Amino acid sequence: MEEDCVIIEKSKLIITGEYDDVESVKETLAKIRVIEAGVEVVGTSYEVFDFLRQVEEIKNPNGPALTFKNNKNLKSIKMENLKLLAGKEEDVLFDNDNFPIEVYENSNALQEMLHLKAAARPSLANKKCSVEFIRIVEPEVSGSGWLLYTLIATCVVLTVFVSFQTFYLVKEKRKKKKKKKSKMSKRKKKSKERSRRSRREELK
Repeated sequence: MEEDCVIIEKSKLIITGEYDDVESVKETLAKIRVIEAGVEVVGTSYEVFDFLRQVEEIKNPNGPALTFKNNKNLKSIKMENLKLLAGKEEDVLFDNDNFPIEVYENSNALQEMLHLKAAARPSLANKKCSVEFIRIVEPEVSGSGWLLYTLIATCVVLTVFVSFQTFYLVKEKRKKKKKKKSKMSKRKKKSKERSRRSRREELK
């Protein structure tokens, strides 16, 4: 990667294992703004993924834009500047990864997931829980189907959140309409009173 590189066009960015000098790697990746062939985070032991905090767009015409696989301790994904997330079929893939469990258990992780959802393709904006946005692959050995349960729970939480936001917006719009109507009625009353006064004065 070139030192002043801000766009990765052809190569997929793969972050794997552990780095001896993590801060140096983060400093290098902080220069990236656009990734056009996807990102894979595989087999790390980090609890917080904060390598791409400055990235604004992640796309991948051949697969998921973001893939998290076998990250057993992952609890947080910090990508505050991400504005666009677009994959071929799904935007985010979690394969035997810890983060979906954390979303169900931790409100901060849920907010981070919602941020990823907000950055997903505009065509998904009105879908409360979309397969095109996220896919979760269960581990091969799973006695309770916990990842599937987590996906369902996440969808429910996202649905409730979106429904609440919609209800709140509708409520605010109604309040504004009522205020406008009350203002209009007050103006009409005032104009009527003025006209009555003027008529009285004319009669006098």
